[in-house]
Parts: sequence; C-alpha cells; structure tokens
Amino acid sequence: APEDRQMAVIGPDGGTVTAVTGESVTLPAGAVTNFIPVEIKALTQQEAGTSLPAEFNFEGAVSLSFSGNKLLLPASISIPLPAQMTGAGQFLLVKALELEGATRLALVGICKVENGRIVFLVTLPIDGGGQGGGDLLQFEGILTGGRYLVIQTDAGIGFAGGNVLGSTGSPLSGAVVSSDKLSLVSLSFANGNYISAVAAGPFTLT
Repeated sequence: APEDRQMAVIGPDGGTVTAVTGESVTLPAGAVTNFIPVEIKALTQQEAGTSLPAEFNFEGAVSLSFSGNKLLLPASISIPLPAQMTGAGQFLLVKALELEGATRLALVGICKVENGRIVFLVTLPIDGGGQGGGDLLQFEGILTGGRYLVIQTDAGIGFAGGNVLGSTGSPLSGAVVSSDKLSLVSLSFANGNYISAVAAGPFTLT
C-alpha cells in the first residue's frame, strides 16, 4: 500500500528516511552530488521474494530506492529488533539478486544490536580488533537500491576475504564468490576485493 512507503528528497548533505514501521535508511554527506528521491518500504519475507537457507532466521527486510542512482558513499539501515529476539547470534545484511536465473542472497555486511535496533555495519573487525589501524575489513555496503534482508544465525560463521583478478591481471568487479558450506554468495567490489561469509570449519571458495 502507498502508506507503507516513505519517501524524502536527500541532497549532498545527507539525511535519513524512516518508514512508518520504524525501519530507516541514512545517506551520509557526500553520498550524492544532487538532490534525489529516496524511498524505503518494509517487506515481509514473502514480499522479499526469497527463501532462506535452513541455518538462517528472517529478522526483517526493506525495499530501497535511490531513483536509479548509485551512491558515492554507502548508506546505512537499521530496523527495530523483533520482539521475540534477544539479540544473540550473528546478524548479516544480504541483498536479493537475480543471478543465473535464480534469486541468490549476496552478503552486504554485518549488523549489531544497539538500543533495541539492528544496525548495519560497513566495517568488519578482525580478531576482535577495530580500535587501531589496519584491524578492519571494509564492505562496499549499500550503494544501490533493491531488496535488503536482515538475517540471523546461531551457527558458527566466519569471514574470508580476497581479491579477484581478470584475465589481464586487473581487479574484477561483480564476480560471484560462493562457499561450498554456506548458501550465501558475495560479489567482488570495484577494486576486486571480496568478503565472504563461511561456515565454521574447512571450506572452499569458488
């Protein structure tokens, strides 16, 4: 229904749009060079149009529109923590993508629970670090519109990073990286780097 959608015009100084159901998207200063309409709509799992791997639970989803623009800096989202959730486990943000004729869930970043909300993080601390230099892996984050889901698991999840090069040795953007033990994929960033979620134990990335 139209009343489920919330839209605002956001410019170079950044801003936040909050849905009537409490989900919000924030564009930082510098994410756009012109004023653009930004829209957010909460989605049910059925509306998100995808099934989840057995080890994951659905916590919420939003449809985002940046009016066809690609952001220069990543947006952030947050959603209310569902009443039945304690905040335990690992929370991930994934995007529903149509790849090779099927809907796949691509890792966008991790989330944390803060003040009764699930908040997206664009950086991943390494070995519990993050307080000093060099202790963070950087996700590309939310740069385009689409369907984004917050999912949770109590299973052991780790992260593996690397770089994808093309046949000429140049960084390859948009390459699909998958794990043999976890039904999530990752896409390589503009610089060829990728970060994949992997199940605890031995794994293979392809």
